[in-house]
Amino acid sequence: MATVINILLGLIIAIHLYIVWFEMFAWTSRGSKVFKSFSKDLFPKTKAMQPIKVCTMPF
Repeated sequence: MATVINILLGLIIAIHLYIVWFEMFAWTSRGSKVFKSFSKDLFPKTKAMQPIKVCTMPF
């Protein structure tokens, strides 16, 4: 049972690290590919907001 919990915990940590990486470093390069319904000019305009959003995430 402890192994299953550790695997699930590792998966959750990996997902959160991916979200932090995406929001802080890949927002303008990959954002338009992930969120295709948003206009492409949105991502450079909102890049300044990303550190604020990541710093206020509950860890």
